[in-house]
Amino acid sequence: EASWRPTFSPARVARAAKMGAAKMKGALLRAALAWYEERHGAEARGRLIAGLPDGHPFAPDDAALGVLATEWYAAEHVHAVLDVLAEGRSDEEREALAREIAAATVERVRHGVYRFLVRKLVSPGFYARHIQRLWRQVHTTGSREITVDDAARRAVSSTRDWAGHHPLLCLIASHTVAAFFETMGLEGVEVERVACVSAGDDACVAELRWR
Repeated sequence: EASWRPTFSPARVARAAKMGAAKMKGALLRAALAWYEERHGAEARGRLIAGLPDGHPFAPDDAALGVLATEWYAAEHVHAVLDVLAEGRSDEEREALAREIAAATVERVRHGVYRFLVRKLVSPGFYARHIQRLWRQVHTTGSREITVDDAARRAVSSTRDWAGHHPLLCLIASHTVAAFFETMGLEGVEVERVACVSAGDDACVAELRWR
């Protein structure tokens, strides 16, 4: 009997091969999925599960699709989830979704497996100095850099050589910086995307400003 689920197409397999060993730690994915289930309910969860291709490693009957915080997940499997979440949304809706996911995820990790690490993030400058080490806690590829101008109340976040890049995940990453800044007491943090590899740029760059 033929499966009604979509399978990993040749295009998806080719993309997975290009991503190579790109992986993402389950902590952030689990937090995002837990928020999505709570925020959008059982019907949306059902659509998410139905949209996943055959061969995925997730457990449809478990909370947060059974994602484990301490496990590493191949980028193509993370992308399969993100593709479903982004499907049918406008640019503005994807931006809003990324902002909500980032805020909810940061709130959850503050009280989860990374709570002791998060408590050390006392200023944007400290966060910027340690961003690459923090990035490696959850991603196996990508070079991160953040420059902070406290006087101008401005920061620039850039990501290069990120084999695990996904347009929605890129937005989430930028808004995650904003969410962490807000936990440090910064107010009115705004994110503006300046460049993205999805648009043919060499790196993903976002500018953050606050009041």
